[in-house]
Amino acid sequence: MSIVIAFLLVLSCGSATDGASPLALPTVDVIQTAAVEMDVYSTRSDGKVPIVVLLHGGTTEGRIQLEPLARTLSQRDLLVFVPQWDAIPDLEVFWEDPGAALLGQTVDVVCAVRQARVSAPALGGDPDQLVLVADSQAGAVALRTALSPGAAWPEADCNPTIDHVPDSFVGLAGNYSGSQYRNLITPIELWDRFDPLRFVGSDNDLPIILVHSLGDSSVTPQQSVKLDRLLSERGHDSTLFETDNGHAGVIRPDTSTGMFTADLIEETAHVVAATTLAVGHVRVGFGEDGCTADLTAQIDNHTAFTVGFTNDSETTAWLPVFEANRAAAPLPETGSGGGQHFSTHPPFLGHVAFREADPGVDVMATLAISELDDWIVACAVPDETGIGFTIFPELHLGSP
Repeated sequence: MSIVIAFLLVLSCGSATDGASPLALPTVDVIQTAAVEMDVYSTRSDGKVPIVVLLHGGTTEGRIQLEPLARTLSQRDLLVFVPQWDAIPDLEVFWEDPGAALLGQTVDVVCAVRQARVSAPALGGDPDQLVLVADSQAGAVALRTALSPGAAWPEADCNPTIDHVPDSFVGLAGNYSGSQYRNLITPIELWDRFDPLRFVGSDNDLPIILVHSLGDSSVTPQQSVKLDRLLSERGHDSTLFETDNGHAGVIRPDTSTGMFTADLIEETAHVVAATTLAVGHVRVGFGEDGCTADLTAQIDNHTAFTVGFTNDSETTAWLPVFEANRAAAPLPETGSGGGQHFSTHPPFLGHVAFREADPGVDVMATLAISELDDWIVACAVPDETGIGFTIFPELHLGSP
């Protein structure tokens, strides 16, 4: 987790925008070529600033939905490109030739990254510092593009000498399995070429950051949890931040989660350690003495922190970090050492970050919560039926 370690190093140095002059209003232009159309947000810097390519999700609004985030980022010494890509292909055309439709999406993104690099110098951007950011439905095509080598897409004849692989990748509430397309394909073997997970492990030097809201009802947070685990297992530098907003909150800078996203993209683009990750840390253990939890440093609202869990028992154990649902039940008592058994969803359990640990295994969750008052760290143990479990609420992170 070298990203996490590196993020801590800047705390004594300040953020990338410390001491900056008042924010300039960005200009908005449109670049249109035979291969790509994209909006460009720029403050016309005299220097070479990093590039951000923002991919919109699966919405009829297209790139318009990213305008607030793009404007926010462009005011932070970043050159922002928002390309149009065919996120919602005509279903009749898709069913007739799904391979061609998926290839068209991939070529859209490959050409957008290449064109951003080509256009950047004239706009004050640095083509050698490019962050690819994907929202929601763009997760699969963006990850496919970010991890695949240049020879993977010979059909993309736009600027063929320019590299389409970004210098870092940020995924926001992404569907990385591509299920919204994969489930429509017959025969399923057509998906093999476009499965982004087949490229995992091919470029271990690419920093990957994922952000997902625990309250996301459109794309399950498990999409990001599973991808982060796979990336880490195969040697990638990957960090997942779990937040407490809904699906759209991660791209809206008028929310605390969206502002956290903007900070994270800015610091990633400027290749500095992220001040969004503080030294606040919780150590949790489960073993002969039951569940224990210790706060090793102060945790603040809106600031990321890590929860590390060690399973010293001889059985599988879980780490739930959850928001208590006061409307449904009283806050559970913490630190009593006693557990509560449930065979159904506990009434007090709201949004939850969940990790499973086999005996002798350590796991970790990284969260950024806007209001900590109702958040609780616990241990849990499944029973032999595989249906019920016992939960041990141990540490209240905020004020009861």
